[in-house]
Amino acid sequence: MAMAEGKARTMSAKEIASLGESGIRPRPSFWSRFVRNRRAVVGAALLVIFVAIAVFAPQIAPFEAEEQNIVNRLRAPDSNYLMGTDQLGRDIFSRAVFATQVSMPIGVFAMIVAVTVGVSIGMASGYFGGVTDNILMRLTDMLLAFPVFFLLLTVTTLFGRTLPVLTLLLGLTSWGVVARVVRSQVLAVKETDFVEAAHSVGASHLAILRRHIFPNILPIVIVDATLRVALVILIEGGISFLGVGIQPPTPSWGNMVAEGTALLRRAWWMSVFPGAFLFLCTMSFNLMGDGLRDALDPRFSPN
Repeated sequence: MAMAEGKARTMSAKEIASLGESGIRPRPSFWSRFVRNRRAVVGAALLVIFVAIAVFAPQIAPFEAEEQNIVNRLRAPDSNYLMGTDQLGRDIFSRAVFATQVSMPIGVFAMIVAVTVGVSIGMASGYFGGVTDNILMRLTDMLLAFPVFFLLLTVTTLFGRTLPVLTLLLGLTSWGVVARVVRSQVLAVKETDFVEAAHSVGASHLAILRRHIFPNILPIVIVDATLRVALVILIEGGISFLGVGIQPPTPSWGNMVAEGTALLRRAWWMSVFPGAFLFLCTMSFNLMGDGLRDALDPRFSPN
């Protein structure tokens, strides 16, 4: 009792007034919950920086991405070349900046493809159930069990390793997890009272999915989409490192790291700096996703 009284005395008049007549403190807004998460704020700040780099790359980069200067090949970082040069005398900083225009669009557009397909299949599977659920989930299991690398290798060999082909391919091989997450959420939402009430008044399946189920799973979709961008960027970097993704001389963080591995002891900057760009970009999306997950969590309670 003494401790409770002590806590009551430490509350300010403003805090007591905020409790209202019900005695329950109102739930903080989305923005206030988001900014409380310092890691999420850091991730958002990094993401803004990378978007600005991608948009203003020609103004930020001091050289063209493919501009060569053999005289200055393998030059260590200095005031003229902030991140050094590669074996052809190309500025690493400029190439890493222009690579932002490659890696980030691949991640964003592949995410859009993956989320669109995954949400559609997951909602149909969870809502209709039965035979539809079995067919769609077995299709999802096949995708998740299939070795994606060999599919990427085969398709890119047949249709080329262009940016549109890679983006579409990465999106169409990444929707499996999205479909499973969405299906689990739909299974829970469709049993709620308001969905049953919509059924009872004769609402169509499409109306129920659009007006009642999708808005309730949207927070989960947003969080998964944010994390999906980071995953796709990392996959693109990996396949470019292996020579299956974006091909030189077009700069990609993955192929830049690969080009520097043979000279790692002599010119460490060729791999380290592009790898740092890749790490920071994926980290920004992951931190942002974690922050969105906490801010959109209905079970969140203020400290």
